[in-house]
Amino acid sequence: MKRKIIPVLIGCTLSFSALAAQPTAERYVVSFPEGTHVNYAGAFASAFPNGLPVGIGSGLLFTGKQGDALTFATITDRGPNADSPKEGKNETKIFVTPDFAPLLMTIRVQNGKAEAIDPRPLHDDKGAINGLPLASDVIGSTNEVAFSDTLHRLKGDNRGLDTEGITPDGKGGYPDSIMFVPTQNP
Repeated sequence: MKRKIIPVLIGCTLSFSALAAQPTAERYVVSFPEGTHVNYAGAFASAFPNGLPVGIGSGLLFTGKQGDALTFATITDRGPNADSPKEGKNETKIFVTPDFAPLLMTIRVQNGKAEAIDPRPLHDDKGAINGLPLASDVIGSTNEVAFSDTLHRLKGDNRGLDTEGITPDGKGGYPDSIMFVPTQNP
């Protein structure tokens, strides 16, 4: 008799746990403050008088709850770019704004809206970071070749990062203590 009761109790427990709250996902269109865009002064600038839209979401990190708002840190990719035909064995990309510095931003979700605020260009003690590929002779280089919007070859840049992720470094709170995850080769 006791042997039958235990499986029944386990079965009932599992049934009740299935009724527990399940995670849900909500979808938001992220808005930007007026005037937030990527400046573009290239060969086709007349077609983009207001610049180009900022592309967020290469990385997303939940940073907490402030009242009824959820906050996240996000990082842009390396700027407006497009794949282009290979050059020999090397991958290539077109960079329409080669001086673009990837941005760290805060996304605030509140009252059914999501807004990207507080754009901060990435930099270090030597200045701004950009999104160009590393020079081919540098450890970590992917040997990717960069072209301008007019298909002129651009030099690789040792200050380039292809930012793809964002994570806490375990030493403190956001925004002072985070790490960025680049795509560069190990």
